[in-house]
This record gives sequence, C-alpha cells and structure tokens, in this order.
Amino acid sequence: MPDGKIGFAANGRAIVWLVVMRRFEQSSLFDALAQAGGLSASLMNELAGHIADFHALAEQRFDFGGAMALTDTIETNHCCLMASQGAGFALGCMDEIRERSLQRLAAVGELLDRRRASRKVGHCHGDLHLRNICILDGMPTLFDCLEFSDALASNRPPL
Repeated sequence: MPDGKIGFAANGRAIVWLVVMRRFEQSSLFDALAQAGGLSASLMNELAGHIADFHALAEQRFDFGGAMALTDTIETNHCCLMASQGAGFALGCMDEIRERSLQRLAAVGELLDRRRASRKVGHCHGDLHLRNICILDGMPTLFDCLEFSDALASNRPPL
C-alpha cells in the first residue's frame, strides 16, 4: 500500500507474493508410513494412479531430457559431493557413484534420447521420493516439487 501498510487485493501490481501452506501430521509422510509398515498394495496402487495422472497433465518440455541432460546432472552431483567432503561419503564412494551412474546412463542413454525425440518429456515433480508424498484429506498427495530447476523437473518417465 502507498502508506506502507500490508494489503491484499485481487488486482493491481504484486509487490510480494504470499504463500499459505497447510500443515499435516509427519506420520502421514510416506517414508514414515513405510517404516511403520503402512504402505498397503491398495495405497500404492492409488499413488501410482495419482502419479500417472500428474504426469499425463504435465506441461510438455521439448527442450529438456535426453542422455546429455542426465550426464550433466551426474557431473553436477559429483562436483557437489566432491566440494562437500562432509557429505558423509568416502572419496572412493563418490567416484564409484559417479562411475556407476555413467555406466547405467550408457545402458539407457539411447532410450532417453528417443524419448526426447518423440516428445515424451514433461515438466513434472523433479524430486519425487517418500518424504515428498503424504496422505492429505485421505488421498496420496505430492508436494515440494522442484521449482528452481526446469532441467531437474523435466525428465519424466515414459507414459
């Protein structure tokens, strides 16, 4: 507001965006459910359907994906691990992670390039793991998507 007070309006120029977040019980996180033996086959099938729907609606990103993009990610990860000696990995372990990642990528690189060429890359979650999925209102819910990196968020599996 011109007088320095905080105001909310449906129109006008945004100065600062406000995000309202909902809290949920940490026990509803899928990693906590997994540790407690609470991931039933029906819940996992429901989650799989939710993820498939999420990917089907994702914005297509024809400028991302392929083997080169994942090579860049592997090298970036390796550089970050090497720069952070306190990450808890032995030096030999970090080199092994890089080498095994590059070996696996060599095995599937052609497939990744075909996926990109056939326009099967979309802007999806980018960091989907059990700590980024919870039960909210009785439904599996994905949260904490990567919004800071289109490259990491734009590598979905083939539908």
